[in-house]
Amino acid sequence: MQEQNTSKSTNILTEDDTQKLKDAFVILARTILKAITMETASLIESRYSAKENSLKLLSDVTTVKCLEQPLALSIAETSKILGLSRASTYEAVRTGQIPSIRVGKRIIVPRAALLKILS
Repeated sequence: MQEQNTSKSTNILTEDDTQKLKDAFVILARTILKAITMETASLIESRYSAKENSLKLLSDVTTVKCLEQPLALSIAETSKILGLSRASTYEAVRTGQIPSIRVGKRIIVPRAALLKILS
């Protein structure tokens, strides 16, 4: 007889109370979902902003490094970079194998042109 009493569940909530509780849980779930969505969007936005800032900084550093290097090289610098003798470098300039510019009595090799023929 006791088993029957324990198997019966006593419902202390009315149907109206149960519906109110369900509605409150739905509102709570929607609020939590909205908060998670907003936080996720904020995190994504901050990651993109950080990435954009990093790329801008990298671009600025690259520009500064490019400006620190001379735009043109002397024959001595070119021969050292290429591992050639000065005579061989002059010969390559004379035959047009290495692009060059004559400025007065000096011969200079544009860095960009040198990098282009090496790549």
